Amino acid sequence: MREIRAAHCHAHARRYFFQWYPKYPGSQFYLDHYHEIYRLESDARGQPPAWILEVRSEIREKLARVQQEFPQYPPKNQYARALRYFLENWEGLTVFLTDPEVPIDNNLQERLLRSHVVGRKTWYGTHSEKGALTAAILFTVVETCKLNQVNPREFFSLVTATIHAGSPVLTPADYKRQLAAAHPS
Repeated sequence: MREIRAAHCHAHARRYFFQWYPKYPGSQFYLDHYHEIYRLESDARGQPPAWILEVRSEIREKLARVQQEFPQYPPKNQYARALRYFLENWEGLTVFLTDPEVPIDNNLQERLLRSHVVGRKTWYGTHSEKGALTAAILFTVVETCKLNQVNPREFFSLVTATIHAGSPVLTPADYKRQLAAAHPS
């Protein structure tokens, strides 16, 4: 069984430095390092775990150097907040360095939630726990279809026909495998 650890988001840490860049030019140092860190992470994406960890060892060196370069600012200084966020969340910000399955940020997950947040006023029409539960299940299935590059409309059409036929229902991943087997490239 794997241990559950909190992993913090580098996109948020970077955002704090970006926010104070015009007023505190020293933040350019951190932004430049983050640019290189994200470039390295992009190179590692989709590679075998050993390769990802090897690339992330380079990232570790960059993060350690950034951590050592922190200047001293008064505690109430706005720029110091960005620096403190980075230092206080160091352990969570470095979890991804030792686990190839942990992403550098949570941008993918936030993108998955975006359509639901943007449309939340529309979803007020659920008016019941059962309606809210149904909406949550449907959102989950649609997003799972998207992650598996399956057309949600086609999938729901198949699921409906499958349920009516009394057959076992496929997951979006199973449906994708079934399509690939039926139409090999």
